[in-house]
Amino acid sequence: MSVWYAIPSAKAPSEWSTIPLWLESGYKVAVFRDAGSDSLPGVHLEVFGEYRGYAASVNHLARLILKADSAADWIVSGGDDIAPDPHHTPEEIAAECSWHFYEPHWIKAELNSSHYSPEEARPLKTFGVMQPTADRWMVNKQGLAATERVCESPWMGRSWCERAYGGNGPMCEDYRHFFVDEDLHEVAKKLGVLWHRPDLMHYHHHWSREGKPRPPYLTEAKLNWPEALAIFNARKLAGFPGSEPLAA
Repeated sequence: MSVWYAIPSAKAPSEWSTIPLWLESGYKVAVFRDAGSDSLPGVHLEVFGEYRGYAASVNHLARLILKADSAADWIVSGGDDIAPDPHHTPEEIAAECSWHFYEPHWIKAELNSSHYSPEEARPLKTFGVMQPTADRWMVNKQGLAATERVCESPWMGRSWCERAYGGNGPMCEDYRHFFVDEDLHEVAKKLGVLWHRPDLMHYHHHWSREGKPRPPYLTEAKLNWPEALAIFNARKLAGFPGSEPLAA
């Protein structure tokens, strides 16, 4: 089993602070970079091209990962400012995720006196989304932290990546940057395959949290906020069209 961390990143190698932590913790790392960017040291997969948005980048990386690595059962995403849980290995978390999503199917099979073959079990184990929620930041009036409202650093199973959003990838590409994580959260919740883990910490080293100026490459994303909000509200009102998964 292998676990990948897949993200787009516009940062220069000298600004990379959290990605080495993922590598040191045992994750394989895949990064989408703008064409002409400097190569980043130590990553397992690096893709250069025209940036078409956060979701499009992650979906592209996910397709490449699943094709190249038959042992990849879970892909984690987020940003180049998010750190991995410091107390659990990727293999431990992946095994817990696989059992959590498989357990209801396994119990049903036991009650029916039948068992799933390994080929049948794998899609059941990996059709799900897990979000660590121990990072209590941006708590709203309802007492919910950002990690409890959106999937900002989700663990996405192989079957989810293959089947979600009509088979188009693990995330909705209607957005360029903002609301990708909230769309994912709401769709996974709607399908009954969202798991919050308050015992796991993905600390978000957000620029505003650490008193830093907004990075220049996020200016365009900020200008896109009203359009992204309108897209999200329309999709939510319509029941998130196109989010139906492919049959297993």
